[in-house]
Amino acid sequence: VSEDEMQRAAQLLHSKRVDSIRLEGHCDSRGSDVFNQHLSELRVKSIANWLELQKLPAETPLTTGAFGERNPLATNMTASGMQENRVVTMLLFYDAASVSPERGEKEKNQEKPTSETADLVQKISTQSTIRLENIKFEGGRDVFLRESFAELKLLLDVMQQRDSLEIEIQGHICCMPSDAEDGMNLATGKMQLSYDRAVAVMNYLLRNGVDQRRMRVVGKGASSPAVWPEVTESDKSQNRRVEIKVLKK
Repeated sequence: VSEDEMQRAAQLLHSKRVDSIRLEGHCDSRGSDVFNQHLSELRVKSIANWLELQKLPAETPLTTGAFGERNPLATNMTASGMQENRVVTMLLFYDAASVSPERGEKEKNQEKPTSETADLVQKISTQSTIRLENIKFEGGRDVFLRESFAELKLLLDVMQQRDSLEIEIQGHICCMPSDAEDGMNLATGKMQLSYDRAVAVMNYLLRNGVDQRRMRVVGKGASSPAVWPEVTESDKSQNRRVEIKVLKK
């Protein structure tokens, strides 16, 4: 990446408070599918490493996706189109208050109240397994939807407040037979989607200072649906979930 482009990116990162960041890696169509998938992952990793040097707040959520030669941004039939596909896109979601004070105040009033942290602590004290209702993912991927970050922050707050807490993060999927081992992660082609979603939650906590020894991850596949049969999109959404099993309070 050119130095000018990285300087422009740094200016954008520091011009306003960034609420969250999304990186997406792409390749042109030369090379095999496996090679291009790996190359797009390396491109994303290189930008993620650069972001660590920018001294953003540690709690800034970062999600990534690597698409190889899938989902091209331009045609691969021309040299200029292929060049446009050799790219990592960086999506910056700014804090609303830094863009519009009026909008920021409105969204601030819609944030989860601190009482919800107390509610989650109470659930952990009385229940062995807690379903995180609002942690949602892109279909077929381990990529968080933006509305998941409030719930992730809630879990982080509890893990930071109760440093004795140890948990098992359980990933679940929808739309598969209950005896299926797991679903395919469309970003990697591997049959471990529920596991990858659990790992995504763990990685968020790790990036924000939670000790890995306090967490373990399990992919449950479609073996424990919350709703069955799946008839509506709502049924599928409820089964596409993450649950927390309390190992030590």
